Amino acid sequence: MGAHYCFSSEQFEALTGRETSVSASRAALHRLHVHGFIKPLAHGAGFWLIVPPEHLDRGAPPVLWWLHDYLIQKEDAYQLALLSAAQAYGSSHFAVLETQVFVPVSRRVLHVGVFRLRFFCKQSVAQAPTVTLSTEKTRVRVSSVATTLIDLLRHAPVIGGIERAALILQDLASKLTPEDISESLNAAGDVAAAQRFGYLLDLYGHRKPASRVEKWLSPHRMQRTRLDVSSPAADFQVSQRWNVVSNTNLDRID
Repeated sequence: MGAHYCFSSEQFEALTGRETSVSASRAALHRLHVHGFIKPLAHGAGFWLIVPPEHLDRGAPPVLWWLHDYLIQKEDAYQLALLSAAQAYGSSHFAVLETQVFVPVSRRVLHVGVFRLRFFCKQSVAQAPTVTLSTEKTRVRVSSVATTLIDLLRHAPVIGGIERAALILQDLASKLTPEDISESLNAAGDVAAAQRFGYLLDLYGHRKPASRVEKWLSPHRMQRTRLDVSSPAADFQVSQRWNVVSNTNLDRID
């Protein structure tokens, strides 16, 4: 069982024997807050984060120590996602200055100490495949490898461009499984993203995963789609297999 860094006001009252005195509980929490030993995570909701002494200078312990405990109180479904998920699987080309998370409803960016959580709304988050990974102190729910790669392609402008998504795909393609590919494509239901996914797998020589994507695409109508949605499509080659316009230089990585 992992460590817990989040607690509610009610849990604090029960553990400290202050159930009968709300004022005493509030006073104790206020003192701890003033000294920086705890921080409110949800204003007005009575949910707190413990800040160990060695992390006082940063204002909070590392996000992955407490992310699951915090979000599971608010959402039945969440996923560590995009660049944060890629990093969790070992692709760390890019410094991730924020923790990126999918949730089923829109939420504001959360600043906790020096850390920032950025939430992306994904209505199908409950259906998308996940993996539970162990962290240094606890566990965290992460989008599966295939879901991570598909989401990176769908949100390429947000994560720094299609080139970044392609580089991460090269890192993680060997970890794909046929079942994960099919389940992730079914959950996403995005034909254009599937075309880009298959095109890149094919381009980098991952024939079996590419064939799995092609099988999923076979009953769907593939309209012509740009590999880089932020760039024009004129005067570029078109992949006949995937109906994808190769309108970017994948050797250019920022």
